[in-house]
Amino acid sequence: MQQKLGKIGIIYKKDIPMSQLTGMNQVDIIPLVVYPSSLQQMTDLCNILIEYGLTWEILGGLTNTYLCESFKRDVVISTRKLNRIHQLDGILTVECGCNLTSVSKHLVEQGCIGYEGLVGIPGTVGAATINNSGAFGCEMGKVVKGIQCLSMRNGQLKYFSNDELQYEKRNSILKGSKEYCVLSIDLNTSHKSNIEDLTALMRKNLEMRRIKVDGRRKSLGTVFVATSMKELYNRHRMALFFWKVLNLPNKLLFHRNDWSLYLQFLCLGHPELSRHCDSIGRFCWEKDTTESDFMQYIHTMQNLAGEKLVLEIDIKE
Repeated sequence: MQQKLGKIGIIYKKDIPMSQLTGMNQVDIIPLVVYPSSLQQMTDLCNILIEYGLTWEILGGLTNTYLCESFKRDVVISTRKLNRIHQLDGILTVECGCNLTSVSKHLVEQGCIGYEGLVGIPGTVGAATINNSGAFGCEMGKVVKGIQCLSMRNGQLKYFSNDELQYEKRNSILKGSKEYCVLSIDLNTSHKSNIEDLTALMRKNLEMRRIKVDGRRKSLGTVFVATSMKELYNRHRMALFFWKVLNLPNKLLFHRNDWSLYLQFLCLGHPELSRHCDSIGRFCWEKDTTESDFMQYIHTMQNLAGEKLVLEIDIKE
């Protein structure tokens, strides 16, 4: 297989430590990581995988994907080099590996509406399109016109319109699917507004994100879909009321997020979780954090919510 990759010019690396890809402390080795740099190379690669019957996984920026210690694939495909952009008649076509923040910032600077809340979300446009990522009232499902996909079963191309993607909160028909790889995304750029107003709103959103997110520690963003967290809040109204009362001096005088978070988990009966999080719904990794810590956090949160939380991140086993 490696000879064929070389003949068609696809860059690859052998025996890559998983931690090098994830920025976490996994110890496993990924046998082969490939980096197609054009849509034609991606198509050729798909045909090679089909020919050899290999197991594979497509990964973008790994900003909302966790690779378990049990994760085993013959080939990992990185989309980071698929980053070309083309604009025509109010539609911006971007390849799946383009950085979401860079694309969104560019469109805000062009006065395009719907991207001012997407700036600051880490990861690729392809992954964000599948997940229907969003923040501050903006969502990918509101700006995507359609996507070009490649079938990983037969190598055929298929176009999905916005309606066919069946967007829901942090979800689409392609989330969790192994059948298709997103190649390129058509984004709507026809709705315009005042550039200065959009830029000011973008900066305000970025400042809000800076305050809320602990940039010193690795995280995968919000672990659970925000709307599903309402189940936890409803089940523990009294405990969370006591938290607000206990946290009032801190809120008025000290503004310490870590104190507030400790009190919140304390009132829920699990103060030990506060050291792993920068908010109740976002888990963070440090050098000594283990997969067991992460899974215990998910298990505890699900118990608190009666097993009704919906994962926003992707966990690959």
